Amino acid sequence: MNCPNCGAQISPEDKFCGNCGYKLKSENAEPSEEIQLQGLKSQPQKVSNWWYLLSLVCIGFIPLGAILAWLINKDRDPKKAKNFLIIGLVLGGILLLIGAIAGYYVSHYGETTNQDTFISKYSNVVGKIECAVDKTKENFDVGTGFLISSDGLILTNYHVVKNSYFPHCIVMFPENFQSPPTKIYSAKITDIYDPDLDYAVLYLEKEWNESSKKAVDIQDRNFPYIQACNSDIVNIGDPILILGYPSYGGETLTVTNGIISGSLDEYYFKTDAKIDKGNSGAPVLLDDPSKDCYIGIATFGIKGAFDSLGGILKTKYLKGLYNW
Repeated sequence: MNCPNCGAQISPEDKFCGNCGYKLKSENAEPSEEIQLQGLKSQPQKVSNWWYLLSLVCIGFIPLGAILAWLINKDRDPKKAKNFLIIGLVLGGILLLIGAIAGYYVSHYGETTNQDTFISKYSNVVGKIECAVDKTKENFDVGTGFLISSDGLILTNYHVVKNSYFPHCIVMFPENFQSPPTKIYSAKITDIYDPDLDYAVLYLEKEWNESSKKAVDIQDRNFPYIQACNSDIVNIGDPILILGYPSYGGETLTVTNGIISGSLDEYYFKTDAKIDKGNSGAPVLLDDPSKDCYIGIATFGIKGAFDSLGGILKTKYLKGLYNW
């Protein structure tokens, strides 16, 4: 038989497609089960600096007015003219200082969207995974993984690593969210995995040293990582962000937004956020700064009659990693 999601050849007794990770028991889900909630998608808000520039122009008229008043009155009433000048210059200077501080805030924070903030914060935490599927090292299964501990544990989907010819995969991180991954690590596939729920853990062992052109032991094991929160805190309609490396999205980290639109079963959330090839294993974050944690793993997308319907494995079922 063939997988209803990607068409790959599968066995009737399989619970998951080995190619795309689609949970086969979900194939009879009806579109009518989808809960339609309008207007709840997170829209990035940009703070414009036009008001800031306009305010600086207006502030500039204060010292100019003071100088003009001084020029007009300097011959008729020198003392009054001098007072106008001093007050205007002092007031203008104070307001310009306040404007400079406001400008610093706008330039560093106001121009950043919600999604940019998430990407920049996690750009060195979310990596692209490549696992060679033959000894030639020319063909790869690709996906996304992310750091879940400071000593270098990487969480991803099991179907990303299951066909790896070697016991190691390559994990790559970017220097910043605007650049392709350049920091390259060798990661060992650990014995922490679950083929049925489709998650696996890797351990960063070596890093590529560009100057010596060889892999060396990692010296500083103090990696930044994403904390997990119990997926029970999630409600239908909550806005989410998925950070990953979809195959069509180029080489840079990509963010996809959507909402939690329901549950596929006990183990998976439904979402309208697109989960494409390469996004498998990506962290799913609540688009809420007060909840700085991930609530699941982007695991599969359902194609065909289901437009942008995806499955997110809930953190609650990552047995052996967390005790809720």
